[in-house]
Amino acid sequence: MTSPRQIAVVGFEKADAINLLLERLGLVADLGAFLSEHLLGVLRQQYSDLEIESIEFIESGNCTADGMETTIPHVVCVRTLSLPFNIKTVVTARMERYSLNLTVILNATLTGNKHDIKSDVRVQGQTFLGAVGSSC
Repeated sequence: MTSPRQIAVVGFEKADAINLLLERLGLVADLGAFLSEHLLGVLRQQYSDLEIESIEFIESGNCTADGMETTIPHVVCVRTLSLPFNIKTVVTARMERYSLNLTVILNATLTGNKHDIKSDVRVQGQTFLGAVGSSC
C-alpha cells in the first residue's frame, strides 16, 4: 500500500548509525523510506483515509540485541533486535490535519535468510492543526 503523495522525510541524517546497522543486518537500507511505507500501513489500520505529509526523526533510544557467539572472537550473530526511536509526523485524516509525536520500536527477528520486522507504534502526543482546506 503506497501513498499517492510524496512524504517529506526530515532529520534522518541523525539516523545514519541506525541506517548502517539495519543495512548490515540485511533489514532495510533506508529508515526514512521504510517508515514512510510502514507507518502508512500501521496508521491506516485506524483511519483508512489517512495520509502522511511528513516524518521527522527526533532521536533514538537504547538498542537491545540478542544472539549467539561465533567462532570469531568478539563477533556475535544477531538473532533479535529492538530499536526504539522518536519521530514527529504530520498526517491528514477525516479532512483534518494532526501533528503526532510517536515512539516507534522496531523489533526484528533474524533467522537464516528470513527476516521478520514488526513495530510497536505509540502516540505520545497529538496536536490538532486544523481542517484540511481551511484558510487559517
